[in-house]
Amino acid sequence: MTNITLDIPEQWDDLLPDKNKDQLPYISLNLCGIKWVELVNEITEKFPKIAERVVSASGGLVEGIAIAINDDIFGSYQIPDKSTSISFNEGDTVSIIIPFAGG
Repeated sequence: MTNITLDIPEQWDDLLPDKNKDQLPYISLNLCGIKWVELVNEITEKFPKIAERVVSASGGLVEGIAIAINDDIFGSYQIPDKSTSISFNEGDTVSIIIPFAGG
């Protein structure tokens, strides 16, 4: 198993099951695989309300959402579907970046 950390936007804490709220803002996930598709499956299974906002129907990122894997940022055009070849290493942090407006 590969252990990665998922950083959830604080504004989304109400989308988590109560049992996970004490872990905010970082949720630790133990994945059997180390590819994008396993992360999508894990988020969809454990956090369906978050998956609705992050994962597109094709298994990529929803338009307007970005993720940071450690120091590398990826947008929806870079992760269009489940076949994306992004992989993870032990200890990686995946941060969900949501759009915001303001000045």
